[in-house]
Amino acid sequence: MQIPAQHFAEVVESFKAIEASSNASDKRRFSRFTVVAKVQVLAHGSGRTYAALTRDVSLEGLGLMQSVSMKQGEQFSVALSRLKGGPLIALCTVMHARELAEGIWGIGAHYISVTAQDPNAKKTDPNEAKRIADKMLD
Repeated sequence: MQIPAQHFAEVVESFKAIEASSNASDKRRFSRFTVVAKVQVLAHGSGRTYAALTRDVSLEGLGLMQSVSMKQGEQFSVALSRLKGGPLIALCTVMHARELAEGIWGIGAHYISVTAQDPNAKKTDPNEAKRIADKMLD
């Protein structure tokens, strides 16, 4: 079964209106790019590493969808893949978090610092991102 085209158009317009109203107070200085990609996250508070999905990225921060709740002000590191070289390890602070659906959290974060991981370096333990982030803050 398909939704009739007219009803589908109405649904899409409704979603666009909801999105536009939620972006009305958007005061970002840089454009966001919608990108859905799997990333590895290291939550500094718990030391837990898990996978999340990006919603969008910008020069100042990123949006994530994840199964782990976070609070404003919490810090985490995220590995951002690149075409050449190893991933960028970004230390981030949560600016806002809200439950999008049962067990799915939307996290908006601001980059604090970013470092390139050397692709020729030997593999390190999962806490390496936290060690790098802690070192950057010293």
